[in-house]
Amino acid sequence: MLSRDFTMFRTGQFLASLGGRCSFLSLSWWILASTGSKQQFAELSLVFSVASFVSLPLLAPLADRWARKNLALLADAIVLAGIGLLFIVCRNGVYRGPETAAVVAILACGTSLMAAVSSSLLPTLVRREQLGPAVAITGALQALVLLVAPPLAGLASDQLGLQRTLQVTAALLVATLWCTWGIRSDTRPDERSGQQAWTRSLVEGGHLAVGIRPEFTWNLIGATINGCVVPFSTLVIPVIVVHDRGLGLAATGWLPAAVAGGVLSGNRLATPLSERVDVRKATVASILAIAVGVVTFAAPFHMWALAVGAWLCGCGMGIHNVYCASYRLAATPASCRGRLSAWSKWTAQAGMPVGLGIFGVLAQHTSGAVCSLVISGIVAATAVALALSRSISELLQGRPSDREDFYLVRYPLAFGISS
Repeated sequence: MLSRDFTMFRTGQFLASLGGRCSFLSLSWWILASTGSKQQFAELSLVFSVASFVSLPLLAPLADRWARKNLALLADAIVLAGIGLLFIVCRNGVYRGPETAAVVAILACGTSLMAAVSSSLLPTLVRREQLGPAVAITGALQALVLLVAPPLAGLASDQLGLQRTLQVTAALLVATLWCTWGIRSDTRPDERSGQQAWTRSLVEGGHLAVGIRPEFTWNLIGATINGCVVPFSTLVIPVIVVHDRGLGLAATGWLPAAVAGGVLSGNRLATPLSERVDVRKATVASILAIAVGVVTFAAPFHMWALAVGAWLCGCGMGIHNVYCASYRLAATPASCRGRLSAWSKWTAQAGMPVGLGIFGVLAQHTSGAVCSLVISGIVAATAVALALSRSISELLQGRPSDREDFYLVRYPLAFGISS
């Protein structure tokens, strides 16, 4: 059974994620209804993406220098303040572009700070042998938010309106703060990292992300997969469903929902699967499952077959993410856990705009089927690269509980220690 502190923290973050997602969707729909301009909506999404991308590596050193519980409280307080400011800015029912963009940037910074803290906090809330189930539950809750937030946001927008939705979100964030405040575990930083200057800590985090071979390899693989799967879900599926097949707009919603449902299933399957199958083989197979799921969209299958392909794609992502996160967290020394976790998320984010640009041009000049074939081929190639990587193979030996401070022992030069 997982600890009380983990349950408190994940419950609070589930409420915050659900409320934040519903509020952002409600705000997007409100902007479209108020202005009738897709450009305003696109600009706001760009502000959030850029602010998150820039702030994540800059805020990452804080996760290794301050008590992580206090940083989690600060992150949720920043988001709560942002929701309050958004309520004030939108209270007259008139869209104010610059003010709204500034508030969205504040919300992005709060979200980035929590992204840097949340993963690095897990090993202090659960025992190392429980990291796999803890990561699986975390991923399942995140997938559940993606699955249920759109219909809830639609219901809230119709029945409550934007202002009431923001009030409900603020109440959920207050509950989140209460849950995080109830954590009793010692989340203070390592003494060495707590004394480092911010600039030195930032540079050292980037150096470790490159100098530790499995981190570097897995970051490249993660960026490649995200650069393929995110465009597939948000760009290629609508092109295939609406333009190439003429299947209707409704399918553009429930096919990505099938991907989210697959992620939820994959997170639940990962732990029992690791007890029966070699983890390295299961990880490679999970990436191949993504490739197979994507390639189904290149064939003229029935819609139900496409739904199965979308689910298979998400299931592979869920299994891969659990193994990736649990082994890396267990192997990382506490003094640099926040920075390495943030750098892995940052590189994953970096792959998204690149993939959207490449596959956007490809979809414009070819077809959704061609895009699916290309994406499937790239993802399959990453599975081969993962299978051939000796450093990843070493990392995935045994169980996460066996990997304590593995990076420090296996790659001492990256930490400035003579071997």
